[in-house]
Amino acid sequence: MEREQLSWQERGQLWLRLIIRLVLAAAAVVLVAKLGPPLLSLFAPFVAALIVAALLNPAVRWLQRRLGWSRKLLSLLLVRAGLGNNVDLVTIGVLMLLVPGVALTNAMRELVAGDTYSGLSRTAEAILIAMGIALGSAVGLGIGQIL
Repeated sequence: MEREQLSWQERGQLWLRLIIRLVLAAAAVVLVAKLGPPLLSLFAPFVAALIVAALLNPAVRWLQRRLGWSRKLLSLLLVRAGLGNNVDLVTIGVLMLLVPGVALTNAMRELVAGDTYSGLSRTAEAILIAMGIALGSAVGLGIGQIL
């Protein structure tokens, strides 16, 4: 196979690209060296929370299946055990997993794309799901207050 020779202009462009990449790599190294410890301290609590959630989630699911306990009761027990500060915040964290964020995002994307009927129907569906979650949790919390 015969190699094709690069012209002087193409060689110059290649060297320019290599120099730009070298400068960008050096800038990235400097940024990581200067901003590494603050960024690490920023992400450490996030990673710790993910690890704790990954460890507690199977236990919570097992207790729900075996004992039939609700998430509110389990969050109350976990707060009493010292693994949380506020029962309401733990419950809100559980309910936030049920919010139809992807459905609402897809509805807005369809509205922007011009699919008006499909976007409106998906928006109505997402709002009805969110209202059902809110109403169900309000009724459950209300019954818990009465008892």
